[in-house]
Amino acid sequence: MTTHAIGATEQVLDWLKALSLPSLQWAKELFPILGLPEGMSQHSEFMASVHDQAQADYDALLLETARAADKEGRNRLITEAVVTKALQRIENQLGRDTAASFERWARCHLVSRATKNALTFWGMVLRHATPEPPPFASVPPPPALVPLLPEIARQVDGGRVDWLDAELRRLAPPVSQEERKLGLDMNSDALVLEQIALNELTIKALREIALHLAPGERAAVAGWAHAQAEALNLPGKVLCGETYLRAEPPCADWPSALPPYPSGRH
Repeated sequence: MTTHAIGATEQVLDWLKALSLPSLQWAKELFPILGLPEGMSQHSEFMASVHDQAQADYDALLLETARAADKEGRNRLITEAVVTKALQRIENQLGRDTAASFERWARCHLVSRATKNALTFWGMVLRHATPEPPPFASVPPPPALVPLLPEIARQVDGGRVDWLDAELRRLAPPVSQEERKLGLDMNSDALVLEQIALNELTIKALREIALHLAPGERAAVAGWAHAQAEALNLPGKVLCGETYLRAEPPCADWPSALPPYPSGRH
């Protein structure tokens, strides 16, 4: 199989988790705020079959390559094979745009740890930018950001966090015995979806900043965010400066794991 753009740090288990989430029937009413490709909620049974086949492919490849000496290379090849095949199935059934959008979504929220962590910390920082930040971590935002604070607050304030938590607890299956032993008080898939939803709201807030501020103003926001993160005892470098202060969604410009169209196909 021809291999494509799977990053060295990408793990097949993260991809398998991403493939499983669109099949969660109980979470359907929250799909609009999870950022999943439009219309994917109507194909939950198909996505369940894609996940199940990917899991079966993964299990089979693990057995076939069990004696491989190069474990790192083996894991990379398994990931490439499983992910490319799954994305091609989505493309064949739901179209190229949906497959590409899902691939970006999966990388943004589950596969790229750096992106996921950056968005989580940006959300924390922006929640402390609203008009009444806690005194212990109050770093005054730059003047250019102040007019945008009401919209930022609408996206990322604590009320949204509380609402999401309550909705997921209402919709999700009960916590299993195994999850309870791990100290969880919410279904593990619900916890993943909660962070994805919060990060999607953060992306919208970052997009507002990108669309309304000039480059120099965005640089000032990035500097403020780093200082605010440090005040919150968060690693400011994880925010990656201005990387996520952009109109395009995260990971939109990453190389795709989908094979290119054959010549002449559109």
